[in-house]
Amino acid sequence: MAKPAGGLDTNVLVRYLIADDPAQFEAARDYIETACTPDAPGLIHPVMLCELVWVLGSGYRVPKAEIVAALDTLLHIRSLRVLEAETVRDALALYQTHAADFADALLHVAYQKAGAAGLVTFDKKACTLPDTRSLQ
Repeated sequence: MAKPAGGLDTNVLVRYLIADDPAQFEAARDYIETACTPDAPGLIHPVMLCELVWVLGSGYRVPKAEIVAALDTLLHIRSLRVLEAETVRDALALYQTHAADFADALLHVAYQKAGAAGLVTFDKKACTLPDTRSLQ
């Protein structure tokens, strides 16, 4: 595989998904659909996905089901590569079916993959995740 095209920032994917700024949408679309290829993909870090979910939900009021669909789409675009994709997929499944936010679901899955029982938190929504321990 060739060197990755570049690491994508949250604002690039927001413009690509929301298209609220025509010039930035075109620049993001052109980069993702032209500069990024299966052999030299654009990289997406899980931290960036946490930011993306927050921006879409809080800033743009995108419903959770649409956010899940957007992340699932990003996972399947051959010219993009989501780092730690298996962890992200597992977190996305939890996020879709529980009240916890995506960042907590991602942490929970990452901790379990590292051998921990799960997330330990004061966050009531995060406590909807299986094997999460509340300190309240």
